[in-house]
Amino acid sequence: MNFSISRTALQKALRVVSGVVERRQQQNQVLSMVFLSATSSGLEVVATDQEVELNAIVPLQQLKVPGGVLVPCRKLNDICRVLPEDAEIFMQGNAEKVLLKTTQSKFVLSSMPIKQFPKTTKFLESQEITVPRKAFI
Repeated sequence: MNFSISRTALQKALRVVSGVVERRQQQNQVLSMVFLSATSSGLEVVATDQEVELNAIVPLQQLKVPGGVLVPCRKLNDICRVLPEDAEIFMQGNAEKVLLKTTQSKFVLSSMPIKQFPKTTKFLESQEITVPRKAFI
């Protein structure tokens, strides 16, 4: 996996999915991870607590090598938070580690193979509804 993405797009996706990520250390470390899958259609970011699954797809700036990994959601979110707003993140990795680089910073995160992520059911049909925010208040 090798791609570049804007910090703003990645942080937006992480904000969407991080609500279901397990915050406490527990036996199943995979639930504190986020699944990243880089394809020609964008970066898919998925998190689950095995009851709820949230995903977001954001555009990539450049895709060199498609692929996927599991990385710690909280650490990735913390890194995105401290980077400048206009930063471009270059990410490359495999099942053991992921390297994140910007023009001024470099981070190495441990990763896991995507086969360890809980299997989810894909819906064959989708239906979209819109509910005004005020309905929930």
